[in-house]
Amino acid sequence: RQSLALKSDGTVVAWGPNADSVPQGLRNVKAIRPGIALMRDGTVEVWGSNPCNDQSDLEAPSDLRDVVQVEANGRDFLALTSDGTVVIWEYYCPNGTPEVSMEDPSDLPSGVTQVALGNGVAVALLRNGSVEAWGTSPVANNARLDLPDTFRNARQVGVASTGGSFTSDGTHFGSEEYIYAIGTDGTVVVDGDMNVPDGLSDVDQIAV
Repeated sequence: RQSLALKSDGTVVAWGPNADSVPQGLRNVKAIRPGIALMRDGTVEVWGSNPCNDQSDLEAPSDLRDVVQVEANGRDFLALTSDGTVVIWEYYCPNGTPEVSMEDPSDLPSGVTQVALGNGVAVALLRNGSVEAWGTSPVANNARLDLPDTFRNARQVGVASTGGSFTSDGTHFGSEEYIYAIGTDGTVVVDGDMNVPDGLSDVDQIAV
């Protein structure tokens, strides 16, 4: 897999398969994910996932500014802006040139403070500690997902994926995903079969 390293001077080093797809001379980078970089000025740079299978460059949505967090999964790109707005998009190839297809979730409340992205699901943490989730696969069509009532008073959210791969139509298969949240009291809640030890508390971070 392609590997990326963000250096303290804001430059990026890439190695592994398709390392040459990473834009040359990236500077002033604040954060990186596979296929996307958040710049220190709040803009983003994207690469890879070219549906036209050519060497043309991908471009982020033209009006995307003031970004504070980015996520990507190999098909979808997600950005959170400073005003709590969530923007999610992918690329398609209508006329031989990659174009942006917006996939914004409908009726998502404002005031999002953190986002997470799996292979077929996206999650948003709201300022009031509640959690919203929606499907991002072509089949899910951005439908909202029902989460248990235990998903409240959260301070961090995430998605754990078991793997799998994308088919030619963008559908992800062979994967299970578990949405989790860390509460303000340090406890962990999970939507799925990811077993959490009884009595686990004082949690600061989850890695899966």
